[in-house]
Amino acid sequence: MGTIKNILILLLAVLAIQSCGTSSDVYKVKNISSDYKPQTVINDFFDEESKIGYTILKDSSNLYVNLSTLETASQLKILNNGVKVFFDKEGVENETSYLQFPMTSELQNKSDHNDLKSDKSAFLNKKIAELNDEILFVENNNQDIINRKLNSKGISSEMFVYKEELYYQIKFPLTFIANNNDEYPSLGINIKGIKRTESSETRSNNDSAPKGSSVSSGGRGSGGRGGGGRGGRGGGGGRSGDSNTNDRSSNTTPNLLGLSSDVKIWIKIGLNQ
Repeated sequence: MGTIKNILILLLAVLAIQSCGTSSDVYKVKNISSDYKPQTVINDFFDEESKIGYTILKDSSNLYVNLSTLETASQLKILNNGVKVFFDKEGVENETSYLQFPMTSELQNKSDHNDLKSDKSAFLNKKIAELNDEILFVENNNQDIINRKLNSKGISSEMFVYKEELYYQIKFPLTFIANNNDEYPSLGINIKGIKRTESSETRSNNDSAPKGSSVSSGGRGSGGRGGGGRGGRGGGGGRSGDSNTNDRSSNTTPNLLGLSSDVKIWIKIGLNQ
């Protein structure tokens, strides 16, 4: 009888430890100075499926979410469908409060892909210049549209290109996500895939694939529950997707594999470091 009691006590202790989580499951947000400006940063983590690297920083008042990628498909998804950044104080991955930038963009598949093939940096800079300055701000399902450069909420966003890599940053007040209890808040990154007709998806995939290989369209979203979580630490000095030489070569068909796949990543963050 005593043995069974001891086993039950041990099981309860293990469950209690698991419910608290471990420090390795929490992204420890680094502190920066209040005069921080968007720049190329070495990514702390890298999502293998989307080839997107990400780093989260904070000063005394704001949180900065930085993303970067060399992957053409991910770049197009960001420019066309925008990035949703969810913030949940309770850490339960609630999607009722978020920011989205950009909100909308016009993507002309055929002509744009030709431009992308000839000069990727020029293509990306052109698409950024065409974006409007609107950020969708949703708080507890209440929506507001604000200007990313001038608003009273302390929110801003920037995008730029450096050596064919797309850099994205969104800044918002720490009060949106910080809490006064012992729970770690959660931050979500959601980028919708670009839905295309099966024929055009297959054609682009076959164009991008090496000769002799077969490619299937579609694919599952990256990150998130059951999809890879935070990914691994970024290698190669934080350059997201450097190993994809087909994507970076000039005058070649851009790699659009995974264009229709969603990106969904949830991160528990530690703010009191």
